[in-house]
Amino acid sequence: MKLNKLIAAASAVTMIGSMVVVPAMATDGEPDIYTRSASITANVSAQLRALDGGWTAGMNNASKIVTGTDNIEIRGGKDSSKSYYIGAFFLFDTSSIQLPSDASIQSVTLTMEKGNTKTGTGSLTVLETGIPNVENQGKTSALFTLVQSAIANTSSNRTTFNYAETTSVNVQSMYTSTDQSVAFFVYNPSETDGNRYDVKASPTLTINYTTQQQPVYNTALQQGYDTLNDAIAAVRDGDTIELRDNITLTTRIVQNDNDNDYTINGNGYKITNPGAMVFEFKAGSDLTVSNLTVDQLDFKGSSTIDADNLTIGKLALAGNNTGSKGTVKNSTITTLSTYGCITLANTDVSSVEVRGINSSTNRPVITADDTSLIGTVVINSIDQNAVMPYKLFDSTLPAGEVTVPEGYTYSNGVISLASTEPDKYDTGYFEFREPLKIDSQS
Repeated sequence: MKLNKLIAAASAVTMIGSMVVVPAMATDGEPDIYTRSASITANVSAQLRALDGGWTAGMNNASKIVTGTDNIEIRGGKDSSKSYYIGAFFLFDTSSIQLPSDASIQSVTLTMEKGNTKTGTGSLTVLETGIPNVENQGKTSALFTLVQSAIANTSSNRTTFNYAETTSVNVQSMYTSTDQSVAFFVYNPSETDGNRYDVKASPTLTINYTTQQQPVYNTALQQGYDTLNDAIAAVRDGDTIELRDNITLTTRIVQNDNDNDYTINGNGYKITNPGAMVFEFKAGSDLTVSNLTVDQLDFKGSSTIDADNLTIGKLALAGNNTGSKGTVKNSTITTLSTYGCITLANTDVSSVEVRGINSSTNRPVITADDTSLIGTVVINSIDQNAVMPYKLFDSTLPAGEVTVPEGYTYSNGVISLASTEPDKYDTGYFEFREPLKIDSQS
């Protein structure tokens, strides 16, 4: 029996909804309690600076939006005769954190990494601010106005913490599970502390909670499991396995052609494996996958993939390139490593490794529409029986640098044999293409 497996999982946590909950039972008859966490990274970070008059004065034009792991400076004291008022604003879109209906929040932490330019030691303050409108989230003037108001309001939630290499501040009093967003301002309220601090512009907000829901659940058996491996070991033909939390594997899951035909519904959660590969599909297995974030998927032999909205570190398609390995649409792939042919639709691939072209049939390795983008492409080997010229892409698909083996050339989606004809103009002799006329007077 061929497997036609549906997995719906994504990197962001999503709402559990009205699923039936059958919690695992402890030996004393009481439900087991599971401790879990959900984390997100700030989607807006800014370095805000006030004029010399302080936070009650206007905004200094040096204020800016900061991205990635760039540093945000924090200062609140005097340097010589000049005052500096600089702080870090962070906005988190918490609408992506949807907890189980029975979740009990234990703590909420704001974790910041120390920057690499300032060496201040001391304490700083985290202040809860208002939320900017969507259209103002990239405008420092709007963010500065919110910060001014929060600092002036003595009843605003705030807490002091000691600055360190990695700082985790408990901000549970500033977070409500129904909030769609939460914003913080980190600053030094002291005007006598001349220390200079900095933090990276990519802090995380982590919600730690407890729940009675086990992370994996078989809807047909109405049975919960602590691991995905346990659920698959007990699955029957036609069953549906639901994920109720992010899953971390200790070993890859191998699917054979003769295994039961069942469905995995990820409910918006993520499957990871520290050893990289998550699923390995043997010859004869087929995978239909949507809304999935995984580290690595491997397909062997005649197995194929039909994917929609896939986010993956590495997609490896083994076998040969005489047959199609499937379709990937509306997806993002960091590395595509393939022996087979693949069809892409509205899909971005950072790098492609074509592990070998050995087909006597001239068919494109990659068929893609004009909404797909390809980064660098490396052809590892080309069999001498491969028909040349060989169509790597089905059109002049925009791609980055394409590297082919020695003896071949690449242009506009096509691989060709390199010319072996000697260059007569670079070998030290002349070739006359018409009679040479010599002026006798010269």
